[in-house]
Amino acid sequence: MKLRRIFAAVAACAIAATSVISASAYTADVTGDLGMKDAVTLGTEEAQGNWALNLAAPGVLDGVKAEDIYGASVTFTKASIDNYIAEAAGVGGGFVWNTTDGWAQKEWGNADAKKEITLDDENRTITRLDEEPCFTADSVSGAEGTWGQVVVVLWWGPKAGMEIESVSLLGKDGSVLKTFGASVAAPAPETPKDDPASSEAPKDDSNKPTGATAGLALAGLAIAGVAVVASKKSK
Repeated sequence: MKLRRIFAAVAACAIAATSVISASAYTADVTGDLGMKDAVTLGTEEAQGNWALNLAAPGVLDGVKAEDIYGASVTFTKASIDNYIAEAAGVGGGFVWNTTDGWAQKEWGNADAKKEITLDDENRTITRLDEEPCFTADSVSGAEGTWGQVVVVLWWGPKAGMEIESVSLLGKDGSVLKTFGASVAAPAPETPKDDPASSEAPKDDSNKPTGATAGLALAGLAIAGVAVVASKKSK
């Protein structure tokens, strides 16, 4: 079956699930496409606030085995943290593995919320690490009727919502397997030998600056996140 038909089937399931969701589950947007376009479903009102990284999208798990994933760490933008602190209303929601096997949810929130996962304001992160693998090879295979997603839900927080800056998939020991959306600063390029500006530079090659740039292009197909019935939580 062509990939387009496979993802269309998953999207159809998501639309059916969304139709029975209470609108009260939505609080505000969870944004941040991590530069991955359709591999990420933004947590807008239309998606019932469920932000999702779709692991089955082409290229997302290149170099990573689904069964080696034991957790994930989500980093929010500084503006998001500043907004929730300024409003003094707290922030929190659900941190979920959404797979063919079900909706495995844990709650996260600011320190005073006393939830299973505490938002680290300084590092701007929420981290979930389980004792068992979060996904199976089947759940991220892209086969019809299967799906594997890292989902972040906002149940209470700033009116502007929360923006995700990066997401890291974690191994059994908490080590980073792969990061999406993290910016990599490139060093200044090396000055060409024949550039007049370099005429006064040291001749010793050992003193020359060296540089390298790194990048990762990820492509994705549109696939809707599967929604879940959830009551709006208070701090």
